[in-house]
Amino acid sequence: GHFTQGTAMRLDYIIRHINFWFARVVYQRDAWDDWLGTLGSDDDSNALSFLALIAQGAVGLSRILLRWLMLIGAGVSGFASRQMEYHADASEIVVAGSDSLEASQRRSAVLAAAMDVANRDLQATWNKNKCLPDDLPAFYLAYAMALPTHVQTAIEDRLGLVRSGAFDTHPSPADRIRNARQAAQPGIIHLDAPA
Repeated sequence: GHFTQGTAMRLDYIIRHINFWFARVVYQRDAWDDWLGTLGSDDDSNALSFLALIAQGAVGLSRILLRWLMLIGAGVSGFASRQMEYHADASEIVVAGSDSLEASQRRSAVLAAAMDVANRDLQATWNKNKCLPDDLPAFYLAYAMALPTHVQTAIEDRLGLVRSGAFDTHPSPADRIRNARQAAQPGIIHLDAPA
C-alpha cells in the first residue's frame, strides 16, 4: 500500500522536517539567546539591560506562537500519516482479507509484549555474560510461545481499549481492526503456511 503513495510519502518527509525545525526553534537555545542573556545581566547599562529584557520577551512570545504552530503541524501531520496507514491497510485487506488484518494486529500485540520481556532478559544476559542469542527471531518467538494463553488473551482484549491520539502517526490497533471489520473483505489470497 505504501508503494502507491509516492507523493504522500514525499510530502510526509517534508512535513516531518518542518516539524523538526519548529521543535528546534521552540526548544533549542542559540547564540542570540545567550547574547541577550548576557546583555540583560549587564549591570553597567540599565538601558541595554531593559532593551535586552524587551527582546527576550519578544523572543519568548514568538516561541509561544511557534509552539502552537508546531503543535498544529504535528496534529495535521499525525492525521495525514494515519490516513496513509489506513490506505496501506486497505491494500492488505483487499489481498489478505479483513480477518487476516485483525489476526496480524492481535499477533503483533502479543509479539510486542513478549519482546518487552525478552529485551529485559537480553539486556541482563548481555550485562552479565556479554552473550547474545544466535537467532534473535527464534529467541523472541520462544518468549511469545511461553506466554500463557490467558495472558495472550488479555493482551488481545486490551487492544480494543486504545484509541488513536491526535499526534499518533499510526492508528491504534483497535481503530485498524474496526476499519478492517467495516470493510468486511474476504481477500484473494488464503494461505496457512508460515510467512
